[in-house]
Amino acid sequence: MLDAEAYLEALQQFEPVMFEACRKGCQKALNDLDFERVDSASFSDSPSISIDDAVIQRLENFHVLPYQGDWSDFGAWDSVASLADQDADGNAI
Repeated sequence: MLDAEAYLEALQQFEPVMFEACRKGCQKALNDLDFERVDSASFSDSPSISIDDAVIQRLENFHVLPYQGDWSDFGAWDSVASLADQDADGNAI
């Protein structure tokens, strides 16, 4: 686990182009009711690389701890939807 500050420092060190795209995307974000919409053009400027490849695997002072429990990697909406009860039409809230 990394706190946000440590993650951003590592991202800036290892993937400065991605860091800058994230920074610009947040600076240009628009508030839409209860949502903050990151600037899509800035987001598109970010390299397509996973957090693991961009930061985690490059850290020198990082430890992995075993976890004994249920786990699901919520990398897609179908993973999130699998946690919710669904109605007869397959809809979940």
